[in-house]
Amino acid sequence: FGPNFAHLMKGMNQESISARLFTGRLARTALSRATWLCMLLGLQLQALAASPVWKVESNQHKLYLAGSIHLLRAADYPLPAAFERAYGQSDRLVLESDVGANARPEFQQRLAQVSRLPAGKELQQLLSPPVWQRLLERLRQRGIDHSALNQLRPAMAAMTLTLIELRRLGVNLAGVDQHFHQRAEADGKQLRFLETWQQQLGFLASLDREAPDEIMLQTLD
Repeated sequence: FGPNFAHLMKGMNQESISARLFTGRLARTALSRATWLCMLLGLQLQALAASPVWKVESNQHKLYLAGSIHLLRAADYPLPAAFERAYGQSDRLVLESDVGANARPEFQQRLAQVSRLPAGKELQQLLSPPVWQRLLERLRQRGIDHSALNQLRPAMAAMTLTLIELRRLGVNLAGVDQHFHQRAEADGKQLRFLETWQQQLGFLASLDREAPDEIMLQTLD
């Protein structure tokens, strides 16, 4: 989300799209999955220059993998034409997870459960003293009481801190996934997901089980 992000997004417009599958994912993950598909199915992968879209094709099928960002700034809209052409010529949208589930009560309840530490545990106890002091200093700089994060799991505290920083930079609008999820629902397109929301929360809950210091330092750095 650096200063060159908007410029990079505006330059992603050099491909022609005619796909049945349009999937949103971070660009590096999309490329990894595309490469895996090619190895498994004997397909041919073409990375399109200056574009977050990869075309995978065989004699019978074509699909496009599109990298995405989960949160954007107002300046990042409208999205590059590549995304619009992909969506318009696709009859199925496959996303990382069901972003529409975020507003459901069962999702919110489960998120609260996996976000908080068990009774009697505090974030301060799980981080080493140097890392805890670095976190306190960052919170002081942002005018945030440390008690707001002290009951959260390290990964969730790190994510909360990341969101705070992104909002400071004006990165607070729906990203590519949510944008096209809403469009697909309104247009009656088929929707498929690579992961369930239960799996997503499970992954998040397991992020810091072995290295809470590392995940916090990655955020603070």
